[in-house]
Amino acid sequence: MRRNRAPSLGVLGVLGTLLGAAAGGSAAAQPAPPDLELGWRAPEGCPSEERVRAEVERLLGGPPRGKRLRVTGTVHRLPEAAADAPPEPEPWYVVLQTTAESGAQGERTLRAGSCGALAGATALIVALTFDPDAVTEIVPTVLDAGPAPAPAPAPTPAPPAPVPPAPPVPAPLVPRAPIPLLPWTDPDEAPALRVLGAALLGAGEVGALPAAALAVGGAVSFRFEWFRIGASAAYYPGASATLAERPSAGGTFRLLAVDVAAGYVAALGPVELGPDLGIEAGHTWAEGFGVRSPGQGGASWVAPFGDLALAVPIGRYFAPRMTLGLAVPVTRATFVLANVGAVHRAGPVVGRLSLALEGRLPL
Repeated sequence: MRRNRAPSLGVLGVLGTLLGAAAGGSAAAQPAPPDLELGWRAPEGCPSEERVRAEVERLLGGPPRGKRLRVTGTVHRLPEAAADAPPEPEPWYVVLQTTAESGAQGERTLRAGSCGALAGATALIVALTFDPDAVTEIVPTVLDAGPAPAPAPAPTPAPPAPVPPAPPVPAPLVPRAPIPLLPWTDPDEAPALRVLGAALLGAGEVGALPAAALAVGGAVSFRFEWFRIGASAAYYPGASATLAERPSAGGTFRLLAVDVAAGYVAALGPVELGPDLGIEAGHTWAEGFGVRSPGQGGASWVAPFGDLALAVPIGRYFAPRMTLGLAVPVTRATFVLANVGAVHRAGPVVGRLSLALEGRLPL
C-alpha cells in the first residue's frame, strides 16, 4: 500500500507566504531584537542545523533581521517500498512548524528526493520570509552534510588615491524672485482713490433762451474711487428775440443757472468716461425793447438733466473735461410785451454742452 504523498517543492511559494504572514504579525507587536530561532531535527547523514542556518545567512547576505520567528523542522524518510512496487521518487519529507512572536502558528509538509534538498528548500523559505528583496537566488540549493563553508575573507581595499584639493568654489548666486510690475508704477501717474477738483468752464445751451447762448462759469467736484459728485454755476449774459410781425420790438434775456450732478466714472485706457444725472436750477431775466414802455421781468428755471462726461487726465493734477447732454425744463415761463404779444418761451428739451479745464488734488 502507498502512503499519502505530501506536497512537493512546488508549494514553496505557498509556504513562503504562510511564513511571511505568521512572521509579519509579530513585527509590530513588540520591538524585540529581530532574530531567528531555528530547530532542526534530522537523521544522521542530513545537513545539520548550523548548515541550514549558514545557508539562510548566505542567501540574505548576513544574519536575519527585521522579524522574530521560531521555525522547527523535523525530517523523516518513508519506509522502503515493497520489492514489486516502483521506487518512491521523493522518499524524504520535512514537517515545518512556525511560531510568530504574536503567537500565530503554522505547519506545512515538504517532500524531496534527498535530505539535502529539503534542507536547502527550508533555508530558502526562511530567507524569503525575512527579506524577499535581499534574496537573489530563488532556486533552492541542495546542501551536503558537511560543515558550513567558512565565509570568504573580505578583499583588502586598495588605498584611496590622493585627491587633489578642490579649487575654491565661489558662493552660489541665489536668484531673487522677480518683482511684479504693476500697471501704475509712477506715483505721479497712479490713479488716486479720492480726488478733489475745481474747474473753469465754458458752457452753451440751446433751447433755454431765444437763441443758442454761451456762458462762463466754474465747477467743483469730489471723486471717491469711481463715484463722482459735482456742482457748477454758469452765467449766460444775453440772447435777444423779436416779434415776427414787429421786428423792431422784442426782448433781451439773461440766465444764471446752478446745477448739482452725480455719476459713475470708468477708466478706459487713458480716458475717463461716465454718465451724470442731476438737476439745474436758476433764474431768467428779460428786458423789453422797441415799445413805449418796455418793462422788465423774470422767472425761475428748473430742469433735470442727463449728461455724458469725458475727461483726459494730464498727469495727476489736470484734466480737460467735456460734457454733452439734455435737460427737460419743469417750468416754462412765457415772456410777453404788454399789448404786443409773446416774445419767448423755453423749449421742451434743452441741449447742453460744457468744456472745462479741471485742476485736481489727490487726497
